[in-house]
Amino acid sequence: MGIVMPLRAAALLGAVMGMRRCGYPWPLRRAAVEELHTRYLPEDADPGAGDDALSREPEPLAEAWEWLTAPRARMPRLFLTADTVTGMDPEPPRGYTDQVPDAEFQVLLGCSSREEALHIARTQLADGALRQAESAYRRVRRLRGRARRDERRAGFAPQRERLQDRARQRARTLGPEAPETLAAREELAALLWEHRRESAVPEYRAVWQGRMRALGPDHPDTLAARQSLALTLRALARPEEAGAEIGEVLRDRRRVQGADHPDTLKAWELACRVDEDLMRRGARDRGTGPGTMPDREPDRLPDLESGLLSLVVASCRVLGPDHPDTLARRWDLGRMPRWRGAEAESAFELAPVVETAERVLGEGHRQVRRYHREWTAGLRDVAARHPEHRAAVADLVQALVRRLEGALGEDHPHTLAMRTELLRALRWDPARQEAGLTGAMESHRRALEATDPPGVTPDAGPEAASDADEAETMVRRLEAYRAAASETVRALTEAGRLPGREPGDQERLDLLFVAAWTLSDMGVHDEAVLGLRAIVRGYLLRHGERDPDTWRVWQALVVTLVRAGGRENLEGAAAELGDLVSAQTRALGADHSETLRVRSRMAATWASLGLLEEAEAEYREVLAALRRVAGPEAQETLDVEQHLAEVIGFIEEQAGREETQP
Repeated sequence: MGIVMPLRAAALLGAVMGMRRCGYPWPLRRAAVEELHTRYLPEDADPGAGDDALSREPEPLAEAWEWLTAPRARMPRLFLTADTVTGMDPEPPRGYTDQVPDAEFQVLLGCSSREEALHIARTQLADGALRQAESAYRRVRRLRGRARRDERRAGFAPQRERLQDRARQRARTLGPEAPETLAAREELAALLWEHRRESAVPEYRAVWQGRMRALGPDHPDTLAARQSLALTLRALARPEEAGAEIGEVLRDRRRVQGADHPDTLKAWELACRVDEDLMRRGARDRGTGPGTMPDREPDRLPDLESGLLSLVVASCRVLGPDHPDTLARRWDLGRMPRWRGAEAESAFELAPVVETAERVLGEGHRQVRRYHREWTAGLRDVAARHPEHRAAVADLVQALVRRLEGALGEDHPHTLAMRTELLRALRWDPARQEAGLTGAMESHRRALEATDPPGVTPDAGPEAASDADEAETMVRRLEAYRAAASETVRALTEAGRLPGREPGDQERLDLLFVAAWTLSDMGVHDEAVLGLRAIVRGYLLRHGERDPDTWRVWQALVVTLVRAGGRENLEGAAAELGDLVSAQTRALGADHSETLRVRSRMAATWASLGLLEEAEAEYREVLAALRRVAGPEAQETLDVEQHLAEVIGFIEEQAGREETQP
């Protein structure tokens, strides 16, 4: 007699096995196992099942744990404490794949703590499961952000109460319009701006009005409070109100402080940005915007562009051309030509701003990285719409990548992202682009295979301050790797560039396979299938249908189609498997182990499509051949016997349901 495992005990063991395969470290949290085990409970169990069957009704949880922690022959034993579960990893049953299905993985990952998610991410990355690794790193980042928000929220209420009490006490003792009282209310408004922005508006308004009565409308503190009110209104997407306030502030500052005062320049900058917000709203209503080749120039554009030019001139005179504030204003001015469809003029005007910002702030500065992303996106638009500028665009992006490689390193996430932008900029120069594809993919792969992300050690503890940095770095590296792989597949599968029998085509096929398989691992199945179909055609042309390497890439295409799911993709996988079986039968014979293995996979695909009779017939033929060739006790023979029994069970269950229907 086999062991009859109770229903809930089997579900708990399934949860333990799933969590360990997902990458959870020992010991497991008992609460997480108990939360997850319910998804492993079958909806119903067969009451008439025999050996190795599950009992019909779930037993109590305590009884299930008692069953699993008792020593039994040929059964994994678990060890239980009040909070944890540990033990030896159980052997997976036959036919159990190494990689957890994505839907199951996401459920398992959803119960992980930040420390567990980090361990899962590292485990999946080491196993080459890039999509799962990225999901786990994103969870680390999300949980870290949630913890920081919770910390801020936990401190917000007492801090707000303290500031409110201070403002009330000063109002009672010093008066509601005393400078100290208004300073306390301004501090409260600043706190509200961070956490409850809508609530900051009445506070800033009250501070401004109080100072206007106490200090006068022209006092710098009065103007500062009103400018803060305008800034808050803009942040709340209320540009009309913000424009009315900042317009008055700017006029007063020019009159009181002078046109060249730094505070006047800041008010001027805010007024220009509010004007652009209003222009953007009008363009959105018309369905136009920067870079969309508008049918007419926005009404506000001439005045806004003229105002920004005057602001930049004044800022250069007062602060100098390399001051960060001046650079931000030069950037805003350089963006303006895009509003009238002059993308090339805008992109080339911004080039010196980018280079100056790199020199002043450093290539790794957050603001500089933002400039790089926006600038290269604009350059990409220029290359797409203006063929005469494509060579210049490619040279600019290539120079940027070289500067980043020297300053940040070849494996830095920002460098990798800009290398992908370079590949996109080179789309119209196939020779230069192809020369850069291999180097780009190698850089991305080397960055992912680096043992330790910057500032991280393999044994970093759960409270290490670098876990969020590691997650951020690895997510950005994975994003850049996916973008580079996508660009590589697009470049090498374009019409007229499909690899075949030409010299150098084998190197192109190898590179295309790396990129397509990377996309398959990362869940970008449509592009992966496109690349793998091109590879199969290339291998058939170059090596023929009898070459084992042709069969290898053919099976990679099948795996990707199955991963993609959906009936159309499964039907495509079955068709590809049929062609592969025919090729292997001609090359190896019908009874060769490799042919039989592919036929077994084809039967499994038919079963997934609901073609149970076809799957049963195929499994029976494969089983008969394996018994002759490998023997009845061979592992592959036993595996096919199990799969056949499962299909027969499905057929009988289906027939039973049909008999009971009226």
